[in-house]
Amino acid sequence: MNQKRPTGQEIDERFHLLLAGVKDYAIIILDESGVVVSWNEGAQYIKGYSAEEIIGKHVSTFYPSEDVAAGKPESELKIAAKDGRFEDEGWRLRKDGSKFYANVVISALVDEEGQFRGFAKVTRDISERKEVERELREAKQRLNLALEAGEVGVWEYDLVNEKIWRSAKLNELLGFQTPANDWHSDSFLTFVAPEHKGYAERMFEGALETGHFSIECKIVRTDKATRWISARGETVKNALGEPIRMVGTIVDITDRIERKDQEKLLAVMKEREEFIATLTHDMKNPLIGANRVLEMLVTEKCGRLTQQQAELLGCLKDSNLSLLNLIRNVVDVYRYEKDSNALVLEHTDLIELVTSSVQRINPIAQLRGIQVTTELPDQINEALFDSNAMSRVMHNLLDNALKFAPDMGNVRVRLFCQGIESIVEIEDDGPGITPEERSQLFQRFSQGEAGRKYAGGSGLGLYLCKQIIEAHGGKIAILDNQKEKGTIFQFRMPLQNPAEHSSAA
Repeated sequence: MNQKRPTGQEIDERFHLLLAGVKDYAIIILDESGVVVSWNEGAQYIKGYSAEEIIGKHVSTFYPSEDVAAGKPESELKIAAKDGRFEDEGWRLRKDGSKFYANVVISALVDEEGQFRGFAKVTRDISERKEVERELREAKQRLNLALEAGEVGVWEYDLVNEKIWRSAKLNELLGFQTPANDWHSDSFLTFVAPEHKGYAERMFEGALETGHFSIECKIVRTDKATRWISARGETVKNALGEPIRMVGTIVDITDRIERKDQEKLLAVMKEREEFIATLTHDMKNPLIGANRVLEMLVTEKCGRLTQQQAELLGCLKDSNLSLLNLIRNVVDVYRYEKDSNALVLEHTDLIELVTSSVQRINPIAQLRGIQVTTELPDQINEALFDSNAMSRVMHNLLDNALKFAPDMGNVRVRLFCQGIESIVEIEDDGPGITPEERSQLFQRFSQGEAGRKYAGGSGLGLYLCKQIIEAHGGKIAILDNQKEKGTIFQFRMPLQNPAEHSSAA
């Protein structure tokens, strides 16, 4: 059955009905000069003018004054007439003077004979879309600022195309000075330290199943620096539930890891100090008691001894004294390490301190025929020292000299002033110390070869001397000896308040 074809008039009527019913677009017909000749309901809704108010007015009515002054309306019509079409986005005016952001398409109209008859102008209000775009742009800027401030690197892994995008901050965290080349799925793993690589691979594989990724591991940057990082990620799936993308962040957590390690170390050190304090206390008291009994026996207050008994008890007493001295050294080492202000300062006569130290050591020296001589000034100004601590220094250095001096040998003690410093030197004629050993000798538990071979000991005596002298603002050193054998220990002390001169304390 043949249908009747619509007439031209019916087509025009239907077209006008279509134009009138469109409300989301302003559809305007302009004559050759740009004057409005047709106006739909959408134009009235968007621009605010009724047909009676706007028909017969020029299209420049909808443009801001600065655009009109610049000739923008005429320029756009010329381009549309020449090229057949012009499209633009920009600000337009409503009847009430308010602005809206519009997408505008101007098309040239020609009749059946190809004659130019005017323009069709379609305008869409995209202000809402622009506002959303602006908000998204600002949100992205805020996010980037937050990520930069938080030292956070961002990454995105395209699982379909096997490519990884990284932010500039991530490149920086990995040690790149310039943007790196495109990455693939194994690129990140090349930075993971060998001991953590298997763990990282398993976590990546598990993320595809669980949708979540979280790992803390060690990496080796391009500049060979070792760092700790925390990486987090989430898997994005398509409508079929297939993983297509993974996005996440990487943060350098080296400082946090080091703080945690330091806290563990401090906890271990505290436990060690408490253990040492308990151990030394529990060991010292019985030894002191035993030494008093040995003293009574050796001095024959409990009855006469045979020569062999006296020698054996004397050896036992000496061993006890050595052990007590070691305990005192251990206690003092930890005391000065824990509290650098542990000094009890008082005005001290150094001549008297050196003299009394030599007198206490002389009986031991005489047993081996060692002669201890002193070179002392007639007078020296009193200075602020911890007399007990300095007595420990003198005892340790003199005891050290006696250990290495040969039987019938010599130990020389010198005290003199130089400017605002007092200087003490203790010299022995023992086997000496090699230049290679000197740099290590004042470290904790360190001994020279001769000390390990001949004298034994804990390696704490010289370390404690260094602690005490530096706490007073002084310095201790081993001097070059011009003789073939022997060692000279020298320490220099300021003759003022050590608090004013010591940064070592």
